[in-house]
Amino acid sequence: MILGRVVARVTGKEYDQPYNDTVFAPLGMESSFVNGPLEPPLLNRSVVAGPLEGSWNFPTNGYALPSGCILSTVNDLNKLGIAILNNTLLTPETTRLWMKPHSHTASLSYSIGAPWEIVRYTNPATGKVTDIYGKLGDSGAYGGALAVIPEYGAGISFLNAFYEPAGAPQTRGQLALEMINVIVETVVPALEAQAAKQATAGYVGVYAAIDPAANTTLVVAPAPVNGTSGLRIQSWISNGTDMLATFFSDVTPRLLPSIPKQTPAGTSGEVVFQASIRTEASSYAAAGSGPFSGFYSTNFDWATYDGQRYGGEGLSTFRFEISGGECAVAVTNAAARMRMLKVEKRAVSSYIRDGLA
Repeated sequence: MILGRVVARVTGKEYDQPYNDTVFAPLGMESSFVNGPLEPPLLNRSVVAGPLEGSWNFPTNGYALPSGCILSTVNDLNKLGIAILNNTLLTPETTRLWMKPHSHTASLSYSIGAPWEIVRYTNPATGKVTDIYGKLGDSGAYGGALAVIPEYGAGISFLNAFYEPAGAPQTRGQLALEMINVIVETVVPALEAQAAKQATAGYVGVYAAIDPAANTTLVVAPAPVNGTSGLRIQSWISNGTDMLATFFSDVTPRLLPSIPKQTPAGTSGEVVFQASIRTEASSYAAAGSGPFSGFYSTNFDWATYDGQRYGGEGLSTFRFEISGGECAVAVTNAAARMRMLKVEKRAVSSYIRDGLA
């Protein structure tokens, strides 16, 4: 509320104007307000839980308005979430700075941002951790939530209303959270599965140097590695040298996203992967280890990032050139400095069977 007073004094505007001028109007959020609509036609299409009197008639210029007294729709919340993910109102740099944890809590599953309530969801099937940046709000018979998942460019908007008279069991808030649980536990695994399908369609294949005399090929396959799923390097020959046998101790490295570069659809971009040679758990407990001894079972790739180098570049760094925003057309290993084009889309297994990789 104090911050709201400061904004009003600095801008010379009433409390409701900064919302409209800086957020609602630029994003076309025509059904979002800081006061309840009490006149037709807006009232006629509004959800009113319980008696209208005192239900949402917040007074204009009330000191509590800056604390979040906003009524909206799922469609408008979607516009806000998409604008955050697309850097519509803020620069990409500012958005990344904003969407970071400011502090941890006593739980490994929850961190705090500004104003983010950050939930760290762990997929029970794969162990993958996904950070969800959310903001929940409640006022009387009403509640809402907006959550964005930057890793997948997706989000969730949720509104609920249920009138419970004074003295009656207050169940709305807890029931709303249980419903959001179901949504998250359904949506996030589906996003992860879809990402895996897109990665398979976009990256799996055989890549070869333009000059056949270079004897340089890379085979990217989708098969599971050490109990996990995702992309892996099935074979890598560089200038006639078997790089897997030479540098990766006969293991089958996974390819993990390192620096995904966002580019407009239809233009060439670049996505960088790191070759991982160890299975990593979401926590030392999940790895069956202790807090210190489990470090390498949970953060080995982070601790040894580009540990093997040649000519100042990492042997584990693979830069994929992307066409049309989805499909890889070429790849270059940073250390080998050999550009390889995707030469075929037929099954990788056929190349292995035919002895071409």
